[in-house]
Formats: sequence, C-alpha cells, structure tokens
Amino acid sequence: MKVVVFGYLAAITILFSGCRKNAPKEPVNGIVAVSLVTDANPHFLKIAEAIEQDARRYGYQVKVDSCEFNVDRQIEQVRNFISLGVKAMVLTPCDAKKIAPAVRAANEAGIPVFTADTACSAEGVRITAHVATDNRGGGKQIAHATIETLGEKGGTVGLINHAPLEACEQRVKSFLEVLARHNESHSNALIKVLFCEPCGANRKGGAAAAEKIIRRPVLPDVIFAVNDPSAAGAYSVLKRLPEEKCPKIIAFDGSKEGCRAVDEGHFLATAIQYPERIGAEVMRAIVMNARKDPVPAEILIPTSLYQPSRKRIGKP
Repeated sequence: MKVVVFGYLAAITILFSGCRKNAPKEPVNGIVAVSLVTDANPHFLKIAEAIEQDARRYGYQVKVDSCEFNVDRQIEQVRNFISLGVKAMVLTPCDAKKIAPAVRAANEAGIPVFTADTACSAEGVRITAHVATDNRGGGKQIAHATIETLGEKGGTVGLINHAPLEACEQRVKSFLEVLARHNESHSNALIKVLFCEPCGANRKGGAAAAEKIIRRPVLPDVIFAVNDPSAAGAYSVLKRLPEEKCPKIIAFDGSKEGCRAVDEGHFLATAIQYPERIGAEVMRAIVMNARKDPVPAEILIPTSLYQPSRKRIGKP
C-alpha cells in the first residue's frame, strides 16, 4: 500500500511540476496601471485586454480603470496610481490638455507615462512613448473615399466630431486637408463642408448631433463621424429620413458593429483600427523602458478602409 501511495504522490508531484513550468509568470515586476477614456467602446477594452495578456508574460500585474470622459475622474485615477507606486502608467486621455497636471504629478513621482490611442498634447509633460492608430492617415483614407463617392460633380459633407480627443481632431484635420487640396485642383467638383457637430464620441452624442442635422435647411451628401459609436447613433436618427435624402455615413473604428453596418448598407465605409496591436506595442514599450532600452517616442499603426465594394483596403 505504501508503494502505491508513494507512486501516486510522485505522479502528482511530477504533474504539478509540469504545470508550474507552463503556468504564467507570477506578477513579480509590479503593477502597470491603465486609465481608459471609456469602457463602453470595445476599441478601448481591446487595448486594455491586449496589455493585460502581454503583461502576464512579462511578470506584471495590470490595474484597469475607466473615467467615462470625465477628466476630473481621470486625474483622480492617476493620483491613486501614484499612491499605489505603480511601475508604469498607460493613459487614453479624455482631454489632451486638461490631463496635464496629473501627468506632471506622475513625472515628479518618477513613474513613466505612456499614452495609447490618444496623445497628451499639453506642454511641459513627459510621455515616454505614444502608441496609436495613424489617425492622420485614416482621415486621409476617409477623405479619398468621400471624394470617390461624390464623384465628378462634387457635393457637400458634414462632420460629427469630438474635439477634446486628440485622435478625433487628427482624423478631422487630415480629412479637411485632403478635401482642401482636392478643391484647389477640381474647381468643377468642389466639396463643401456644411457643419461640424459635437458628439461626445458615443452613440448618445451621435444621435443628439443627428437630431440637429435633420432640422437643418440643407442636408449634406456625406457625413463623416469620428468613430463607430457616434456614427451608429447618427444613423439611428437619420434612417427616419426618406432614403433619397439620407446622407451617406462614413465612420472610423472598424469594430465588428461598424463593419456589420457597412455590410448592411447603414455606413458607406469605416476605417479599421487595430486596438490589439496598440495594446501589445504599449506593453512592449513598457518592458523596453524598464530594461533601459531605447523606446520610440511615437509608434503609429496604419488603418485599413472597409467598404462594401472592396471590403478591406490596405494592410494593418
């Protein structure tokens, strides 16, 4: 009987020894803290999930909070991260400038700050690395899709934007730059921007913007909404219009819901972002910095354009 018990215990010991070899590393390197602008948008959740997944491999624990577009809440979250003594901090700032005092506090505490998706554009702060979608490139893709849609006669466009998010501003700025160059060389196919409505970068804000739009005396041919949620909110209102009067919507995110909206004919196109790559690159930058390796100040990930006639255009 003793031999049987010994053999059983030996087998268990070997089994658990093997499990330990394959088990994820214990979080021995400390905490990486993440403050998201919102957890209601799958894009930001995927960034956090990618950070968490890779952090375990590198021996870090991850703490994730969300400020839901409230800059005061995000500032308080940063203060809490500092008091926890985290090893690194990742922010998707809800306001590119108002977050500055919190970033300076982290700088003074010696905690490296990384930004993901949206940058901190305030002066006098230190950001170790910024990892994001190439929002300028995506805005250009959207502009070319708009030009192609309006064709030789040109037409009108409207914007649904969220200016406090630096990423949204970049998309809109590059979009307008391409349209301006088009107008300079195509006087017979001018594209006129009729308005720019704020949207809060969410479904509710997109719907509120569309309620204002449908009361305008002239409706645009195309509406560029800066993300899929605001575009979905806008469509929920605009679909009440007769089909021949309903503006075509072009969005930005390339989420499952956004691509489905393209397939169903609700959106004309959406620019695909790759949040998993953003999260992975952020975590890689954190590890490189911890090892005292050189870290690029900015890492940009290209978008692809998703259209019904062409599906995916471009490579990630």
